[in-house]
Amino acid sequence: MSLEPTLLSLPEVVKDHLMQYLNYIDIARLRKTCHVFRQYLTVKKPDANIPTIEVMQFEEGIELQLKEGFYVCLVKIQYLKVDEGCSIETTFQDSGTRAIRAYGENYLDVFSQDFSMLLQHQKSISDEVDFTALETSEGRADFWNTIRRAMEDAEATTGKKHLLKKRNCILHNVMAPDVINILPYFDPNCLQLINFSGEEGIVTPLDGIVALPQWNHLKDVTLYGFQIGIDHQNITHLETFHANVRELTAEDLLQIKNMMLRSGQLKHCALVFNANQDESFLQSLGPIFEEMDEGYEKTWKFDSPIPGKVLEVECFFFKIFFKCFGPRIYFEMK
Repeated sequence: MSLEPTLLSLPEVVKDHLMQYLNYIDIARLRKTCHVFRQYLTVKKPDANIPTIEVMQFEEGIELQLKEGFYVCLVKIQYLKVDEGCSIETTFQDSGTRAIRAYGENYLDVFSQDFSMLLQHQKSISDEVDFTALETSEGRADFWNTIRRAMEDAEATTGKKHLLKKRNCILHNVMAPDVINILPYFDPNCLQLINFSGEEGIVTPLDGIVALPQWNHLKDVTLYGFQIGIDHQNITHLETFHANVRELTAEDLLQIKNMMLRSGQLKHCALVFNANQDESFLQSLGPIFEEMDEGYEKTWKFDSPIPGKVLEVECFFFKIFFKCFGPRIYFEMK
C-alpha cells in the first residue's frame, strides 16, 4: 500500500501552484516549519502580496501592520527595545497575541530583516504603503535609514530596483533627502498617488522630486511642508496638486488658470505661497466675483470653453485654490 504524498514530496510545479493561494502570513508561518521549505521559499519567493502595509515609529519601537484593504488588519507586529534585546509581539486577526524575544538583537535590525523579506514577496499591484516616523526629530533619522536599508537589502537579494507595485505612497514626518531615497523603490508604472508631510512648521525644498520617473506617472500629489518651484508643465498630467510654492507670479496664475480651463485633466490645485509676498499678482485674475471675511477671502469664477465646465479660484490669506466643477455640481453649489 502506497503512502499518502506529503507536501514536501509533491512535484515542484505543484508546490508552485499551491503557493498562489497563500498570503504573506501563510508563507511566513510556512517558513518556520522546516529547513527544506525555508530554502524553497527563499529561492522561489512566491508572490504573497499584502494590499496595505503600514509602518509606524514610536518611542523605542516600530509597529508593522499588514492590512486587507484599508481597514481589516490581518496582523500587527511590534518590534520593541527591551533590556535583553528585542521583543517581538505579534497579534493575528484570528488567534490573539504572541511574544518572543530576540536576545542581544537591536529592534531596528530585526524589523529591517523582516521587512526586507516582506518586500521580496510583493510582486503584484496593490493599494498602499504608509510610513509614519516620530514627530520629534530625535530617532527619526534612524527610522528612515532602517526603511531604506530594508529596501536596499531586498533589492540586493532580488536584483530589482522597483520593488513596490503600490498605487499609493504615504510618508509622514519625512525629510526631503529621505523622499528622494525612498520613492525610486516604487514602480513608476503603478504609483498614482503620493502624500508626503514634512517637519511641522518648517518648509523645505523638494524640487528634485519632479526629475524622478515616478513623477510623470502620478495622478494625485500632496506635499505638506515641502516647497517646489511652480512650473505648469510639471503638473499638466496630474488630477490634483497640493503644495507649497516658493513664489507665485501673475504669469503662474494665468498659466494654471488657462490650463485648467482648457484641459480636463487637472481638477484641483491648492498652492500655499509665501505669507510675506505682495498679493498684487492676484490682479491678473481680473474682477473679483465675491469677497468675504472683510476681504480676506476672495473668489473668482471663469467659464471654460468646455461646455458646462466652470473654474473657481479662491484666495484665503496665503493659500490659493483652483477648483473645476462640471455643470451638475456647479449648479448645486450656486
